Amino acid sequence: MNLSFYFLICILVRCAFIYMAYISLFYGNLNLLFSGLSLVIGISFFFQYITKYRKKGAFGQSIWWDAFRPLHGILFLTASYLIYNRNLYFVSVLILDTMVSIGGHIYYRYIKS
Repeated sequence: MNLSFYFLICILVRCAFIYMAYISLFYGNLNLLFSGLSLVIGISFFFQYITKYRKKGAFGQSIWWDAFRPLHGILFLTASYLIYNRNLYFVSVLILDTMVSIGGHIYYRYIKS
């Protein structure tokens, strides 16, 4: 399979996460689940950036996105706070995160190489 196919799956999963988090705002305390998931994801981006424990990405590829991890961490921590407070601006924050990922992928896979 082509690596871009797997990236497309990644983007679709991110979009599904945004949609499910949005829906969770209207069902009791379900938003706490998505706030917690966003919190864990945000912290893990910082952990991976600081420790550099992953040297290779999926399928043995080089990890070109390491420099983006602090930005992703900040965006996910912000989204976690916004989801917790049922603030719809989290959608914009996570869409921005997804757009940064798409832009980086296009640059490193198609423009830079």
